[in-house]
Amino acid sequence: MRQRSSSRLNALTAMIALAASLSSPCLPSQDLDPGWITVDEFRHEFGPGSPAFVTEPRAILVDSRGAVFVCGRTRTTGSRFTSHWLIRRSLDAGRNWQTVDDFFLIRDGLEYAPWAEYLASDRFGNVCAASRDGLIRRSTDGGDTWSTVRDAGTEIGSLIADHRGELLYLANRSKLLASRDAGDSWEELSSLPLAQAPPRSLLVDSVRGLFALTGEGGRLAVAMSGDQGKTWSEVDLLEPGGEGRFNVSMGLLAGPSGTMYVTLSQRIQDSQFPTETSTWTFKRGSNGGTSWETMIEETGEPILHEGSLAAQGNALYAAGGWGGDACCSGRVWTVLKSLDGGRTWNTSDSFDLFNHNWNWPWAITSDREGNLYVVGPQSPGSGQVWVVRKLQAGAVPLEPRFRRGDSDADGSMDLSDAIYTLSHLFLAGEWPACPDAADADDDGALAITDAVFTIERLFLGGPVLPAPGSVDCGDDATQDGLAACSYGATC
Repeated sequence: MRQRSSSRLNALTAMIALAASLSSPCLPSQDLDPGWITVDEFRHEFGPGSPAFVTEPRAILVDSRGAVFVCGRTRTTGSRFTSHWLIRRSLDAGRNWQTVDDFFLIRDGLEYAPWAEYLASDRFGNVCAASRDGLIRRSTDGGDTWSTVRDAGTEIGSLIADHRGELLYLANRSKLLASRDAGDSWEELSSLPLAQAPPRSLLVDSVRGLFALTGEGGRLAVAMSGDQGKTWSEVDLLEPGGEGRFNVSMGLLAGPSGTMYVTLSQRIQDSQFPTETSTWTFKRGSNGGTSWETMIEETGEPILHEGSLAAQGNALYAAGGWGGDACCSGRVWTVLKSLDGGRTWNTSDSFDLFNHNWNWPWAITSDREGNLYVVGPQSPGSGQVWVVRKLQAGAVPLEPRFRRGDSDADGSMDLSDAIYTLSHLFLAGEWPACPDAADADDDGALAITDAVFTIERLFLGGPVLPAPGSVDCGDDATQDGLAACSYGATC
């Protein structure tokens, strides 16, 4: 009976999923969070009555003291254009902003500056910004004043601080460099595997070590170092690309309970896709980044950038441009949210200030209070405007997290959980503190089938328990009438 019911349910689920994919070609299910507001809409002026053609932010950082920094560039139009490097700062969680670094060099008689694309800070209050061509500027007073500590030269791909805020890491072509003096001097630590170009994403995890998403073309790897970047080993190999595929961006995020996440966006134009399109691959790693599974691998999905992943409580957020063509035209500023570890996504924010014209979030981050910030350009039809959006902490209620099948809430699923469920059902045993955890088959009710489902999984190779599964903590992706969850194990 269970097998026939399961087959019918699987068939019905597949039909529903197919219908949904046909009826919603542009965006995932709409479940917009009402708390999003625009906190900065800025267009630089080179002089009175001389607005910039482009004013575009690229990265965002919340430093150890809670100040929010956004960096980017502004420029005029034409073949001989003027450009400035820009950094803006907010000291009050995004309510007020000011430009704290407006920097340029003189090149061929014109004011010129590279694009400020990376931000990092240490626990001593130093804040560093870097461009793709290796220029680094630093503030030692919380952003009030800035100076150049490294001139442009070799292309770089990432700039981050370690989890203690004592080291800065810089990915420079195939090398990893570190600085212990806030960027004054740099020491080469190691060569990165597969690094034919600068790694576009570095991640420091306080427990597991240093991770890099590195490679080129169709061969990409997640590499891990447990000795502060001196030696590396590949922990996952991504091979989604090949001839006719261009890697737009790659991103890494450390999640709760030892999970990690990888995002990869590509543009494709080959025999299979003669018209250029885009793909989105999203993977989740567990066991310290040594085991990986693909959660999403879709064509025609959003373009996400290096800083496009963030976590707020038990929710994952991904910011990107949705719809339009692979080169951004017609794309809509979109923030996606997942409450089940990346398996399914809803639209948290869809923002279009100027009617579907080059709307492209570049980066997303959160602060210690749980506020979420997204930065990117919006186009009024001519040029681009610098935009920062914020989701206020507490604006989105977050459900308790749990492990499916862990009825006794001791942190793992084993035979004692099946016994606990049966004791509750037939021996007047204690009611599970988290009924959703005891609902092993996720049918919305506690019954003997839950104990059977658990035993089948443990000893008979039965199906994996429904989201969030029995290994990692997560949220209940389905609505039911079970009582509120109070999960006592560590998540």
